Amino acid sequence: MDLIARLRPRWRHPDPIVRAGAVREMAGDDQDRLGAIAGNDPDPHVRRIAIKKLEDAAILERVADGEADPVLRDLALERVSEARIRIASADRPLDECTAAVERLTDPRSLVTVATSATHESVRLAALSRVSGDRHLREIVRNATDPAIGRAALDRIQDASMLCNIALADGPVDLALRALERIDDTASLQAIAGNRTPSKTVRQRAQALLAARTAEGPAVGGPHAPLVAGRDPGGRQGARGAA
Repeated sequence: MDLIARLRPRWRHPDPIVRAGAVREMAGDDQDRLGAIAGNDPDPHVRRIAIKKLEDAAILERVADGEADPVLRDLALERVSEARIRIASADRPLDECTAAVERLTDPRSLVTVATSATHESVRLAALSRVSGDRHLREIVRNATDPAIGRAALDRIQDASMLCNIALADGPVDLALRALERIDDTASLQAIAGNRTPSKTVRQRAQALLAARTAEGPAVGGPHAPLVAGRDPGGRQGARGAA
């Protein structure tokens, strides 16, 4: 082996297996070098290893922009989102966290930040950009901040989602909040008779059902059903007079 070959770093070795091993052994804080390898190594396997070790969102974004392999490009973009989620959710300066959440676009990433970010304003910013009842339900289920859970619940419109939240073994206050928005009698009956929710939720469902029964049309009232052969005023109808 000549002197040049001996002095060449292993990550620049002509054998991709040697380069792959060298990249695996690299320290995670050597982000610039990992970025160069991820963007320039001719072997896709070596590039994949480097991408997986990258944590700098800006470097990962540059790698994704220049990557011709669609699988590796998607991997780099996924790592970009993971890096921004970490920054947005961390106990770091607010401006850094805000800038990170503003760069997130996919709903799952925004749900993660809304449920777990350290800064309240970042949680609210993420929640404001989440759409779709399924994603909002995930926030209701997983939010560490009760106010975020309530805000997400208040935006859910799908009746079946509200029933699922009322039936779930989750925070009682959220189950009760969902229950108050359920108008369907059959759904309330199902909740009242189900042993999954807490006793408090079942009792509230029973109370809502009782209240609706009491609000029904009074006998002889304007909406009371007709008695056979009589009109609403009590006069005998044509068939009764015959």
